[in-house]
Amino acid sequence: MSRVYVVGTSVVPFHRAETPTSLSYVEMGKRAVRGALQDAGVGNTDITLGVVGHLYGESTTGQRCLYEGGITNGAPVINVNNNCSSGSTALMVARQMLRGGAAQCAVVLGVEQVQRGKLTMAFPDREAPCKPYWDKMWTLGADQSITVLGGKTNEFTENVIRLFGEAQLEHSRRYGSSPEHLAAITRKNMMHGRHNPNALFHGFDPSKLTKEAILRSAPSYGDLRAMMSSVTANGAAAVVLCTESYLEDNPKLRPRAVEILGQSMATDRSVSDISSYITLSGAETASRATRQALREAGITLRDVNFIELHDCFASNELVLYEALGLVPEGKGHTFVESFQPHASGSALLEGTTKYGTKVVVNASGGLLAKGHPLGATGLAQCDEIVRQLRGEAGPHRQVEGRPQVGLQHNFGIGSACVVTVYRKVSTDRGSKL
Repeated sequence: MSRVYVVGTSVVPFHRAETPTSLSYVEMGKRAVRGALQDAGVGNTDITLGVVGHLYGESTTGQRCLYEGGITNGAPVINVNNNCSSGSTALMVARQMLRGGAAQCAVVLGVEQVQRGKLTMAFPDREAPCKPYWDKMWTLGADQSITVLGGKTNEFTENVIRLFGEAQLEHSRRYGSSPEHLAAITRKNMMHGRHNPNALFHGFDPSKLTKEAILRSAPSYGDLRAMMSSVTANGAAAVVLCTESYLEDNPKLRPRAVEILGQSMATDRSVSDISSYITLSGAETASRATRQALREAGITLRDVNFIELHDCFASNELVLYEALGLVPEGKGHTFVESFQPHASGSALLEGTTKYGTKVVVNASGGLLAKGHPLGATGLAQCDEIVRQLRGEAGPHRQVEGRPQVGLQHNFGIGSACVVTVYRKVSTDRGSKL
């Protein structure tokens, strides 16, 4: 099967949906697609496939966005909805089709114009797909009488917050993590995102974001505070993929190409058999998908220089340190305690893994700083990793030491977890890791 490369990326800055100047999905999709094509240096006639991830949109949202973005050559377009992992799922679909020879050059788009106000089910006249997860929470003993965020939410959002809050309470009971660890994660990601021009919280005053201020923000559920949760947003991101033969025929693309070295998706085996909030919130699928992606890539976690992971809540980032294999089970909070200022003198922080090496997590600011435009999140993570491997992340966010390998984790409750491993292409065709 063909090797597949990212040769172009683009992000439309994430922004709040409630503002009068928020962009429509059509405008965001158009800008992201055109930006990715321009970054790659390819045009309409080069694209032979389009795959689009989104949640809040009508059927054929992808076709409309690609038309507006200039893809008018009749190439097939596939729409993907896989909850918050929709962007990475779209990337995986496109990669698999390119590997199998169905196309040579594809554009992959993630776009989201979220509902104004509180997110709800699009079709409230039927049973929620996530109902088995909510039922399992009650079976495990979650207290339904506890008010989430002072009651300023709805059943769907409340259940999501409750699940990740219970996962943190379980971790605290078992292993001793605390709200202070969550505050440290939140501040770390916000400090990173301060220098990300595509982040919702770009450019804020860091003096106003102390750990104490985070801990004083409104109680959410359990150890979670309001500032420890990502904010839903509007946004879009797009990438251009190509096969190895296409890259060989277009050598001008090679210097900035990044290979998708390994990729895997994992889904929960059986919700009824789950006996832990941590597992219910996606830790086991993350562990399984990471092992499979690294196996395909032919490397170990020791080779990974930096990670973009799905920090929808600070508590999720903490348990993912363990699930991805950075530290042993129960030691996620010790990873937080190992944070050290990055050698560049920027806001970037490094942690010490169980292998004794250094790794930077969420140099982009993660979902906590960037915001979470659902279907676009996974492709924005891809953009960040590609720019880091190219050395284009800027003086305040660039991971030092010419990073060669990045790992991405993107999760959708319900469930779908996608882990992707990327490697910078060497100008030496025979080079190996």
